[in-house]
Amino acid sequence: MVKDAIPDGVVIVIDALDECEDNYGVRLVLETILKLASNFPIKFFVTSRPEPTIRDKMLARGGCTASILRLHEIKWSIVEEDIRKYLTDVLGSMSPPPSFDEIGRLAKRAGNLFIYAATAARYIHPDDMRVDSYARLHTMLKMELTPGDPCVSTKQYEELDGLYTSILSAAFNPKLEDEERVIMELVLRTVICVKEPMTAETLASLLNLTKEKVEIALEPLRSVLHVPDGGGLVSALHASFPDYMFDECRAKSFYCDSGSHSELLLQCDEGATALQYLQP
Repeated sequence: MVKDAIPDGVVIVIDALDECEDNYGVRLVLETILKLASNFPIKFFVTSRPEPTIRDKMLARGGCTASILRLHEIKWSIVEEDIRKYLTDVLGSMSPPPSFDEIGRLAKRAGNLFIYAATAARYIHPDDMRVDSYARLHTMLKMELTPGDPCVSTKQYEELDGLYTSILSAAFNPKLEDEERVIMELVLRTVICVKEPMTAETLASLLNLTKEKVEIALEPLRSVLHVPDGGGLVSALHASFPDYMFDECRAKSFYCDSGSHSELLLQCDEGATALQYLQP
């Protein structure tokens, strides 16, 4: 039999499954793995953003014992150390190379988001053009954006912005009803504007919406928001996401004007429903 010819300890890695544009193909791959993997001496390591189709299949599991590891739940120091090693390697050919302290500061800015570190490294020390890498490093280290600041240069975050834009474009599917889209916008902007994380129930109360409507709106946003299973505080997965949302030059149609949204929340607090202020 085929399984008898497979050596022990084989691991098959399927990276970035969410980037597959064929949703039927994604479902078929996961269904096949979850159904048949336990019959073979093979382990599958699948990485993906928690897109609804993929997340639902993984939680259902289909009879196969599957372990789900969420990157944002890994101990922060472990991920930071891996990012530090990565940055030390890719920026090591700079002349002079970044100091231990500079690498550490850059790693802390990346948090647990490798795409941030990779984007920063490609901006600071690109392979295909000659730049003042040390000046770019200092630009990255001193960049601090707060809501209301004027637009800044977007070149540093071009790739990261493309990632966030693609995630939000997929989440705000054209098939959504107008009210569904408005509620998603409300919930997303509220999560990134409030000073402290809130539960879905609190968000619903603040926006004068039902908890069910808020939970439905949060589901497609799990790639940018931390939405705990079974309840808990909802927050941005990474500090770089609010930075993106608050910069009109970067977020464009997804831009969040924190001042205007705060005024809307005050109106909601006075008893009005948020939908009254956003729909014609």
